[in-house]
Amino acid sequence: MNTQLIPFQFQSLPLRVVADGHGNPWFVGKDVCDILGYANHNDAIKTHCKPKGVANRYPLETAGGVQYPVCIDEGNLYRLIIKSNKPEAEPFEAWVCDEVLPAIRKTGGYLTQQAQAKLDKGLGEARRHAARLYDENQALRHSLNLKKEEIIGLLKEQNSLLRERIKPKARPATTEEIHKILDLHASGKPIADIAALQDRSANSIRHILRKAREE
Repeated sequence: MNTQLIPFQFQSLPLRVVADGHGNPWFVGKDVCDILGYANHNDAIKTHCKPKGVANRYPLETAGGVQYPVCIDEGNLYRLIIKSNKPEAEPFEAWVCDEVLPAIRKTGGYLTQQAQAKLDKGLGEARRHAARLYDENQALRHSLNLKKEEIIGLLKEQNSLLRERIKPKARPATTEEIHKILDLHASGKPIADIAALQDRSANSIRHILRKAREE
């Protein structure tokens, strides 16, 4: 599988970087040597770099196809910077330390100002969209709560009306029933027992007794 390059540019010169599986940066040796003024990058790397930090195992897609350029780790990068006599070595080191490495460790890549501005714009739009969705969701929830309360109120009202419609009306008591109820009440029978014996509600028995007393 080919390794994706992370392209940088220092004073119009390219610097290609590869991040390994652990996120550690590996710098294309030729790019580093060109920036630091080494005439022969192979000799410079052989002379100043430790072999442990030199590798050509990273396949890179280039204009000429897949290549395996010699790459150096961060420690060897500093060794080449220290040994360079070119005036650009110091600002190059500062640029690497202040911009390149923090960008790689934070995002795995490097963003130009234009790309960063585009990213910031996209993030801003995403935040605004999320805020609109939140406001719309809150409004919808409020509307649903109002509808819920309205529906509950209507259901209660309909239930009350339904109970009134299906509420059984007490049948008129005959003279014989009235005398029987009066006798049972006079004998000390509880109203609940009288209601059960006469197949009436307790309220109906009370109503009959009250009317009898009034008459």
